[in-house]
Amino acid sequence: MMSTAACPADKSSTARAVLAVAAVGFASWAYAVSPLHGLSSGDELVPVLASTQHLSLFYWGADRFGMLLPLLAHGIRDPFLNLVVQNFLSAFLAFSSFFAACRFFFGKTDWLAAGAAMTLVALLWPPLEPRGDYLSIGQSFAPSAALLFAGLPLLGIGRDNTAGEPVQPVRMLAGLGLVCGSFWVNLAMFFTALPLALGSCFLGGTPAQGGPEWGRRVRRSLWAGGLTVLALAVNMLLMRIFAARYATADYGYLPLPLWPEALAAIAARFVALFYSNPGRNAVLAGLALASGAALFRLWRKTASSRPEIVPFLAAACLVVAASLANYLGYGTNAWVRINHSEGRYLSMVQFLATGLVCGAAAMTFRLVLGNRLKILTISLVVLIAPVSVGSYGLPSPARLEEALDRRLGVYATRILELGCTHVAGNYWKVWPLIFHANVLRHGQGGRPLWGVSYRSENTADLWAERVAGPWRVCTLRGDAEANAYLEQFELREIERVEMDGPHFAH
Repeated sequence: MMSTAACPADKSSTARAVLAVAAVGFASWAYAVSPLHGLSSGDELVPVLASTQHLSLFYWGADRFGMLLPLLAHGIRDPFLNLVVQNFLSAFLAFSSFFAACRFFFGKTDWLAAGAAMTLVALLWPPLEPRGDYLSIGQSFAPSAALLFAGLPLLGIGRDNTAGEPVQPVRMLAGLGLVCGSFWVNLAMFFTALPLALGSCFLGGTPAQGGPEWGRRVRRSLWAGGLTVLALAVNMLLMRIFAARYATADYGYLPLPLWPEALAAIAARFVALFYSNPGRNAVLAGLALASGAALFRLWRKTASSRPEIVPFLAAACLVVAASLANYLGYGTNAWVRINHSEGRYLSMVQFLATGLVCGAAAMTFRLVLGNRLKILTISLVVLIAPVSVGSYGLPSPARLEEALDRRLGVYATRILELGCTHVAGNYWKVWPLIFHANVLRHGQGGRPLWGVSYRSENTADLWAERVAGPWRVCTLRGDAEANAYLEQFELREIERVEMDGPHFAH
C-alpha cells in the first residue's frame, strides 16, 4: 500500500512531467514553423512528398529509413501543412528522446532535470540549416531514438528496472514492437540498442547494494539483447523484401582493408563538426569537469554517496560502448563513405555524450544540494519555452511561408505559368521546386507536379494515371543532369521547356 507521505511527492513529480510535456510541445511548435525551414533541401522535402504523393515503407529510393513521420501525417494533403506537422512530430520525438534516454540511464530521480538540460542544449545552439540536424525530418535519428528508449524499459531493463520483477507478456510484446519500430526507422539504431541491452545489468550497481543477484540480472540482460537481435532480423527480412520489389541499391560494408581510412575520415569529420559549435562545447566541457570533480570528491569523502555513483559509472561505460559501436558501424559503411563520411552520421555519439554530461550534472546537484533539485528541474523546464522563442522566434506559420516564398516563389510560379507537369534535373533543386509548386497548386485546387530526378523511381509508375492532359517537362538552364534523368525514365519525346533556376547547392 502506498503511504500517504509518498502521495504528494508522486503528484509533484507528475506535475513536473506534465509541465515538461507542455514546454516541449511549445518548443516543437516553435521549431515546426521556424523560417529555418525555408532552407529545407531535398532530403527534408522528400518525406513531405512521400506523405502527399506516394507513401512507401522506406525513404524513396532506399531500403532503410522507415517513413514513420510521413505515415503519421499521411492524411494531410496540403504540402505546406504536412511539412509543419512532420516538423512538429520530429521535434517532439527528438525532445522526448532526451527525456526517455535520461530515464533509462539515470532513473526516476534525475531524469527530468537531465532531460530538460539536454533540451536546452539543443535549443540554445540551433543549426544554421535543417540539413543534418538531429531534429530534422530528413534524419532518422530522433524518431528512432524515441522509440528505442520507450521500448527498452518495457523489456524489463534500465535504471528503474533493477529489482528483477517479472515482465508481463503484453508489456514485453509492446517493448519488442517499439524496438522493431525503432529499427524500421533506422536500422543502425541497433548499434546503440545492443550494448545498452546487454550491459543493462550493471545499471543497478552491485548485489551488495540491495539489487537482485547477478545471475538474475544477467539473464534479463541477455533476454533483452536476444530480443533486439530478433528485432534486427525482422527488419532485415523486411528490407530484403522491399529491396527485391523496388531494386534499391545494396550499400553494405566496406572491405576490411579500407576500414582504417574510412574510420579516420569519419572521426575527422565528427571532430570538425564538434568544434563548429564552440559555445555548446564550452558549456558541456564545463559541466563535465565540474560534475566529475564533485563526484570524485563525494566518492572519497562521503561513503553514503557511492551507491548513487556506481550506477552512474555503469551508465558511463554503456555510453562508451554504444558510442564505439556507432563509430565502427557507421564508419565502415559504404553508404556513409559515399556521403563523404559526414559527422552527422555519429549523431547518436553526440546524443549519448550530452546525455551523460547532463545526467552527471543533475545527480551532482542532487547529492550536494538535496531537495533543491526540484527547484532546478522546474527552472530548467520553464526555460525551455523562452529559449525556443529566442532560437526560432515566436511561432508563426506566416513567417515560414514568407521564407519559402523568398527562396523559391519566383521559380515555382514560373513553373506553373509554363504549364509543366514535371520538373527534371538536379536532386537538390528539383525537389524543393516540386514542393513549393505543389504548395501553390494545392491552393489553386490543381493536380500536383512530379519530379524527375534521383529518387523518382517510387513515383514513376503513377505518372500515367495521375497526370492529366499533355505532359510538359521543365528543365533548369545549365542543369547537365536533366538529360540523363529524362533518358532514364524514358521521357525523351515529351515537350520540354527550359527556365532559369535557383543557384543554391543544397
